[in-house]
Amino acid sequence: FLPPNWPAQLLGSCISALRSGQNENFLGLWDKLLQQTMTQYDIQEVTAWNQVLLLLRSYLQLSLAEEVERSPLWHQAHIMLTEAIHWAHGRRRVQSERESFDFITNISEPLMTAFDLQTLTEVIAATLPQFHIQDCYLALYEHPLPGKQTRPPSRSYLALAYRDGKRRPEWEGQLFPTRLLLPAGVYTPQERFALLLEPLHFRGERYFGYILFGPIHAAGRLLREALTRQICTALQGAFLSQERQQTEAQLRFEHNLLRSILDYSPDLIWFTDREGRYVETS
Repeated sequence: FLPPNWPAQLLGSCISALRSGQNENFLGLWDKLLQQTMTQYDIQEVTAWNQVLLLLRSYLQLSLAEEVERSPLWHQAHIMLTEAIHWAHGRRRVQSERESFDFITNISEPLMTAFDLQTLTEVIAATLPQFHIQDCYLALYEHPLPGKQTRPPSRSYLALAYRDGKRRPEWEGQLFPTRLLLPAGVYTPQERFALLLEPLHFRGERYFGYILFGPIHAAGRLLREALTRQICTALQGAFLSQERQQTEAQLRFEHNLLRSILDYSPDLIWFTDREGRYVETS
């Protein structure tokens, strides 16, 4: 943490530097404060030092106007602050990328093994607290849209409703006009809200719908994008699994229907292959 008397130290060293023309002590203390801020606080606290520098110059302008105007101290301190801000931005990016990688590693398996929509929404709802996301809505088209079509379906349904940090099952499953983005009643006309929409598609070949996120801190942007990509891949797997199950069920129905016709028909019915061998008979 910063020393409790840092304002007095900074002011005293600045006055000494202006009067003596020796800036080393002030710049050394300035660098130490910046380093401590970069390692212990967020980037907003680093940029706040610019306001400290402006206040310090304005205060000393009252009593040391001539020294303040001719001293290169402010330019040197500003250069050091700019370098510190760039370093803090780089540190933030590296940290976000590391968090994104760790998140993808941890969430990939649960999402990829969710072969039905119910399990998928449960995994997403359990993941949202990691982002500190209070509001999230997963809306899926009534029928998935092939990539060649340009207009979304007229109706969608709410597969997941998550508001104020809690899942809201009473809103889920509702069909609503896609142009409204959300069903009526989720938000009242009197409420003001901000939501970020991310389209859900698999490589542009199939569009499933969209997901709406509430406000996310800047560091969570990469994680949000990683989550969206994982959801798209998981949706593709879930829909393929559903289509396979539907195809298998249709084949079983047709096979049972044919078997019933063969078993109960009074007529003689048979099937042969291309070589004339009997395959099925009544």
